[in-house]
Amino acid sequence: MLGRYFPVPETPGHEPPEIIEFSFLGTQGIFGVTLDVIATAVFPFVIFGCFLLETGASNMFLDVSRSLMGHRAGGPAKVSVISSALVGTVSGSAVANVIVDASSISPS
Repeated sequence: MLGRYFPVPETPGHEPPEIIEFSFLGTQGIFGVTLDVIATAVFPFVIFGCFLLETGASNMFLDVSRSLMGHRAGGPAKVSVISSALVGTVSGSAVANVIVDASSISPS
């Protein structure tokens, strides 16, 4: 937009519609990269996390963690860490891990 006013000869000026089109509407813009990441990485893992939650697999991970660490000092914190590690090994996603662990560990 202001490139034509700088003393560098290779700097072309761009009009505001060109800047808006490149920044927001193109595949290299803000929404292009964001929507690509959400559609290819985040959304499938969230669906998988909800699947684990609805099928009861998250409770299985929680029960295994309770049997390993529930009787020790600091048991609830250790159960949370072990359960998070078990869910993380299956899902591979931090978002899905938070969805499954937070809903199964937090009190109802």
